[in-house]
Amino acid sequence: MTAKTLFPKKIDPSRYTVYETLRYLGKENNFDLVEKLTDNYYSMKTKPSIHALFNMTHILSNNFDENDLKNILKFYEGSDFRVKVSADSPVEDLLLYNNFKQKGGICADMKYVGKKLSKSDLVINSNLNLKKVSDEKSLKDYKFILSKGFNHDLSIIEKRFGFFDKTILESTNSRINAFVLYNGDIAVSTGSYFAFDYFSSENIATLEEHRGNRYASIIMTKLLLEAQEQNYKTICLSAEEGGINTYKRLGYEVVQKTKTFILK
Repeated sequence: MTAKTLFPKKIDPSRYTVYETLRYLGKENNFDLVEKLTDNYYSMKTKPSIHALFNMTHILSNNFDENDLKNILKFYEGSDFRVKVSADSPVEDLLLYNNFKQKGGICADMKYVGKKLSKSDLVINSNLNLKKVSDEKSLKDYKFILSKGFNHDLSIIEKRFGFFDKTILESTNSRINAFVLYNGDIAVSTGSYFAFDYFSSENIATLEEHRGNRYASIIMTKLLLEAQEQNYKTICLSAEEGGINTYKRLGYEVVQKTKTFILK
């Protein structure tokens, strides 16, 4: 397996794992992961372009300057892209001056430092059923929850994540998997993972009308057990501002806080 990326893994373990995943999936899905690493920044894109979510630049140094910015614009060749910076980086002023705007709030790259779990920690009431995504129905339910949880049309979810489908449905695959939690016949919560050098929990979402029932905690416990069963030492995720304290209570600590910028 060749899934290595140029991205410095200690900067952001979760995004490092996402880029490993893209490199792993690229060949069978007819796209390449194109990367550029300098002292001041790392840029990546898929070719052909899939979505702006997968066109990302990380600022690695406060020495990032106008010339670096020109090179980034040239790298993306007119495609939409995102720039991720440390939340307290002075480079933010340079981006704002050059017609960028912040997208969303502060996010956190997080790493698990909590206790080792046992199967008894996964408590599921009798009316609930946690299933691995393994057929077309559960895959459809997984995408439906993502669309509602992240407030996107299903067509956007298909564009962003449709190329994961084949691998998720492979019974022997242990690299990329997803789970759906059902309350009776209703799919209520979901989550997935990417497992390469690190184990990254991804796409944790619960339908709005079912929030407050600790369904996401069940999903997270399942993902942590999966990571521990596969003997991963580094278990990570990327959290939006509203979820940071929740993940702290589950045993995660903040590696760094970041902001994301896009062109106006």
